[in-house]
Amino acid sequence: MHQLFITVITLALTSHLGLAAGKNKSSIDSASSTGSIATKTHSDTALTTGFALPILPDSGETGFGFAFGVLSKAEASNHLFIGGDLGIHFWGNLVGNSNTTALQLLPTVIYTLGSNAKVVPYMGLSAGAYLYLNALKSDMINTGTRIDFLLAFRPGVNWNINSKVGLNAEAKFGNLGGALLVLPTVSLNILL
Repeated sequence: MHQLFITVITLALTSHLGLAAGKNKSSIDSASSTGSIATKTHSDTALTTGFALPILPDSGETGFGFAFGVLSKAEASNHLFIGGDLGIHFWGNLVGNSNTTALQLLPTVIYTLGSNAKVVPYMGLSAGAYLYLNALKSDMINTGTRIDFLLAFRPGVNWNINSKVGLNAEAKFGNLGGALLVLPTVSLNILL
């Protein structure tokens, strides 16, 4: 199952990077055809990688996870980004054995607020499939694989360390299959 996750991430990044490369190539081609030299000051695509702490407050279940993402600036706006939020979560008591692994595959929209170049607050929305692998009931019966729907609101802030790297902190929360999910996340944001 971990190979499936790695394959999905590789395909998503490869196809997205291929589109970004095609976009950059067409910009370079148009600049060279006019005889001017264009210098790109910033990228329209960012990769994120970090850590998440999934919590289901109603049941008290907690876990640990890794977060991955790809965001691209929408053509018509300097504030709107679209992309994907990927993650792998290992559910179970933090001091006990992890007994369930889950993958999140969420299309995402982020809107940045304000015009400060150093600290950028943002709001986001992610929605999509949350795939449980080797899910266990409370009586330790393996229920196999199942899918729930996850809708997550993503208020956060990005601190731009330099022109290429930022640090994101999110108080992500939402509805996971009818239950409240709290998913604080800290990640690095790397511009391509």
